[in-house]
Amino acid sequence: MSELAWCALRETPGVCPTGQKCASNQDICITTDCGDGTLQAGEVCDDGNVLDGDGCNRTCMSNERCGNAIVDAVNGEVCDDGNTMDLDGCSADCKSSELCGNGIVDQKVGEACDDGNTTSGDGCSKDCKLEISVSGSR
Repeated sequence: MSELAWCALRETPGVCPTGQKCASNQDICITTDCGDGTLQAGEVCDDGNVLDGDGCNRTCMSNERCGNAIVDAVNGEVCDDGNTMDLDGCSADCKSSELCGNGIVDQKVGEACDDGNTTSGDGCSKDCKLEISVSGSR
């Protein structure tokens, strides 16, 4: 039987293989305490399953919130420096590294544009300032 089939029969004693138990809110056998629905030592959260994106990640080590020092890509985070402040290399929403050339306009660090590169002459300068082209006449 597959792991899914084992726990679909939870009411039958001994449904998981030796050393495993059923997750409390997901039809799957688990080999660790993460997913049993009880907060254990070393866990930040335990919502009874081993799924990402529901407020507690699959390892029970992240509550999937910006500012917890864990990059939760499932929530669109690209950085997480343990706080929710701007101007420190990771934006307050954890969705930008606040670096020129990353394709995200970070106005709080002085960017007026960010075209995803650090090349001047393309409308957005190497330091993410707008470039104004002046057309001359002959």
